[in-house]
Amino acid sequence: MSDEPLEYQRAPIPDAVLHDEFGETISLSAVAQERAVLLLFAGPPGHQQEASLAAFAQWMAGMPLVGLGLVVSAVDAAHPDRLAGSSWMFTDPQGAAQSRFGPTDRPVAVLLGTDGLLAGGPAVGAQDVEEMVHDLVAHFQNLYGEAMRPATSISCKCITYGRVELLEESLESFLRQDYTGDHELVIVNDYPRQRLHFDHPRVRIYNLDFTFETIGEKENFAVSACRYDTVAVWDDDDIALPNHLRNIDRFFPGQDLLHWERGVAFVGDGIAAIGGLGNSGIVYSRPMWRRVGGHPMENAGYDVTFVNRLRDNGARVVTAAPPPQEASWFYRWGQGSYHMSGQGTDHEGRPNVIRRHAAHIEEQRRAGHIPTGDIELKPRWRRDYTALLADYCRQQDS
Repeated sequence: MSDEPLEYQRAPIPDAVLHDEFGETISLSAVAQERAVLLLFAGPPGHQQEASLAAFAQWMAGMPLVGLGLVVSAVDAAHPDRLAGSSWMFTDPQGAAQSRFGPTDRPVAVLLGTDGLLAGGPAVGAQDVEEMVHDLVAHFQNLYGEAMRPATSISCKCITYGRVELLEESLESFLRQDYTGDHELVIVNDYPRQRLHFDHPRVRIYNLDFTFETIGEKENFAVSACRYDTVAVWDDDDIALPNHLRNIDRFFPGQDLLHWERGVAFVGDGIAAIGGLGNSGIVYSRPMWRRVGGHPMENAGYDVTFVNRLRDNGARVVTAAPPPQEASWFYRWGQGSYHMSGQGTDHEGRPNVIRRHAAHIEEQRRAGHIPTGDIELKPRWRRDYTALLADYCRQQDS
């Protein structure tokens, strides 16, 4: 006789009903209509019920992809407060549903599949219930891996000055993100002649009536306004594809600094290359930002100094290299974008880059190219950047 365990034989979910919180009847198969549900029949009050409820509460956080249903004999049946709001509550007044799986004098657990079949159990008694739930957690963690990890909360930090058209494309990039975790866009505008507005629950705009003396100061103000500890540089003249925050969540957890080893160099009107982007679009942890004293009070070159500070203080660094077709950050050069990195370093006898940029914007304003006053941002892309990347990758593969 073989010592290997027999394969679990899936049986149809019995034709029985429960009562929901409103007193309406619901069939057992309908309980698992949208996703698999672990159903615990708590059994009568006593030691076994308490032990089963404790196991249920302990392991429920380990199965976020599985619904959890608690079945009691009556609405006012005692159950721990730690389960409130974390599971669906059902009643089985006569024990008719539980009797289809086992005795009604002990706890019983069963996993209902979305296909109308049982996916686990029944487990009868407190010890078997605990073992079943423990095994299910291990199974789902092995099966789904990263999907079991909570999503990273991400703050996208954007500093801007007089570049509304570019900013609107950057804002559109944020709005197109398909990421389901918490995320926000923090925009800091220190061009006093413009007051930018956009009403969205994930977007906050700080309009200042003064201009910072250095980019480093402006960066530090923006980071201090972020809600989350993962800070993604979101430059106003660059583009993020809809999968960008998913890429961050894929590569950054457990790190302090992320560089894009594969990103899109967008020069003029088209893609020039896919490769390393240096300090463009980096992602870093706010605790590490605090540890190194924030960004240096510098202009051109401040990002290099900051990254070196992180590395010198032991930052955990990752170079993210998604497949070319999954690259998500466009570093844009040209198309009227005024790059600080192309203006040279500050030195004595020359106006610093902040003042040179301000002079450029003022010249554009006088020529009628820069709007002033209250401005309602109108997010939009002027090109289909997703299609551009797909076309580029096809051409490279051909």
